[in-house]
Amino acid sequence: MGLSLNATTGILSGVPLQPGTFAIDITASNALGTSSPQPIQVVIQTLPSVTPPLITSATSANGLAGTAFSHQIQATNSPTHFFGTSIPSGLTLNSAIGLISGTPIAIGNFTTQIYAANSGGTATQTLTIVIASALPEITSSGNATAQVGSSFQHQIIASNLPSSYGASNLPSGVTLNATSGRISGIPTAAGNATVTISASNSAGTTSQALTITILTAAPIITSASTSNGTFGTTYSNQITATNNPTQFTATGLPVGLTINATTGLIRGIPLEDGAFATKISAINAGGAGNQTLTLLIAPILPRITSLGTATAQVGSSFSYRITASNLPRFYGASNLSIGLTLNATSGEISGAPTTTGNAMLTISASNGAGTASRTLALTILPATPIISSATTSNGTIGTAYSHQITATGSPTQYSITSLPTGLTLNAKTGLISGTPLTDGSFVAKISATNAGGTGTQMLTIFIASKVPQITSPGTTTAQVGKSFSYNIAASNIPRIYAASNLPSGLSIGATKGNISGIPTTAGNATVTISASNTAGTHSIVLSITILSAAPVITSLASCTASLTKSFSYQVTATNSPTGYTATGLPAGLAIDAVTGLISGRPTSIGVYSIRITASNTGGTSTQTHSLRITSL
Repeated sequence: MGLSLNATTGILSGVPLQPGTFAIDITASNALGTSSPQPIQVVIQTLPSVTPPLITSATSANGLAGTAFSHQIQATNSPTHFFGTSIPSGLTLNSAIGLISGTPIAIGNFTTQIYAANSGGTATQTLTIVIASALPEITSSGNATAQVGSSFQHQIIASNLPSSYGASNLPSGVTLNATSGRISGIPTAAGNATVTISASNSAGTTSQALTITILTAAPIITSASTSNGTFGTTYSNQITATNNPTQFTATGLPVGLTINATTGLIRGIPLEDGAFATKISAINAGGAGNQTLTLLIAPILPRITSLGTATAQVGSSFSYRITASNLPRFYGASNLSIGLTLNATSGEISGAPTTTGNAMLTISASNGAGTASRTLALTILPATPIISSATTSNGTIGTAYSHQITATGSPTQYSITSLPTGLTLNAKTGLISGTPLTDGSFVAKISATNAGGTGTQMLTIFIASKVPQITSPGTTTAQVGKSFSYNIAASNIPRIYAASNLPSGLSIGATKGNISGIPTTAGNATVTISASNTAGTHSIVLSITILSAAPVITSLASCTASLTKSFSYQVTATNSPTGYTATGLPAGLAIDAVTGLISGRPTSIGVYSIRITASNTGGTSTQTHSLRITSL
């Protein structure tokens, strides 16, 4: 008593109402059948005496449909469990705390039996819950859009359980279902309708304005779905449609045609032929009406516009494109020269001609309207000459010279620049000849020309002289420690110079003939110098006198002497001076010109500025010496 089984979960639960031992058979079932009964024994013990609860909360509660509701069951003696029957839809009872709560969704008076239990027993109470209506609140949009001739629906939505709906001033063709609140139908006239919609229940009626914008019906294109025109000829086609279109569009029109977006007139001069599937649209506020317009643009006979003459050259890449108006589909060419071909799709004649001459070609351009032809005069020039003779040539000044220019392609003329004096070119045969009057290296540009062009080459002509003759002096002077330079000069354009037995510190530039360096040892050197070219070598003896380095005075630049007393001062210098001088000595003093010793007895007091020199073959060193003569 007081227990129940949940047939889905298998949970046995409840509040036992009497003690004792109870034998229960349990079974479990699925789609395959039911198990054999399984006995269990439930022992209900009597707990220590507990006073049963007594429900003390109100026996009635009020709420509004669609509005949150709450009622707390209150009872004495600490109930441990609450439950109830016939609770209104939308509300639930919390079995642990006894709170009935939720949002009621049904209107009326509900008699609910509620229970509060503990181990001592169960208390019951009849609770009357009155759920009244709340004033509906319309939540659907205040705007809607419809279209003439098209199905329209708008749902009035309101809270708080309306029992009926209303709508005034509905557009023609549209009605209201007062039970469901659905406005529907097919509008018959465009415009804006201001409708008053309402939702009612026992609490009253709520109203709201609904603006229905009824658009006109979309256009329907009524003009023909095919149209014909001719390439290059003025074309016109008027698009017509119902329901007053405000705009027209067209995609896929042939090049040269356009549509007037306001009037729907397609006009222009087609610049391509063929069949064109053009999508046209007529648009108003209600939408767009579409149609595929097939435009058939017929071709007209091509007209060749490319030049009637062309020039090619044997062995060289050639290209000529046949051009024509009125959209040719393919091209032709007859009597093509050897080595040339035609691309019939692009009209390009290309290749490398193999023979010279003049060719008269018939070229053509064709389309669906026919073929147009004309004559192309093709001149094929010979290949440009290529000079094959040597790029260098040698000769000797004053000696007969000859060099033959040779080239492919049968040149008809030769030319040259910068020939050495005395030489000339035969412009027809290409022979360079004469007696050169200058020697040296001459870089000339030679050319061989025919009708196909000019081939060029650089020719270097070396004109050698006679045996060189050295003209520079046979003697020169240098000095130890100083930079030295001597240029070997020679006539007849030497190519190389040499020098043997050069003093230590000197060297020669073999191509320039410059002897240079810094000598390290004094003395006389006998050097053999030479100048050579292809004609031979000329040598002479060069005597180089290498002087010593000039002295450098190292003694002090000042000293003191006493009047009438014996005085001695030694001038010292580097690099072995061979003579000394002193000017400005006071009376009584003199210098030994060989040893550099200044000595004597000064006869007057004062400060004397004495100019002292030390000399050798390399030069002279000078020092200003200050001598002070004091009294006794």
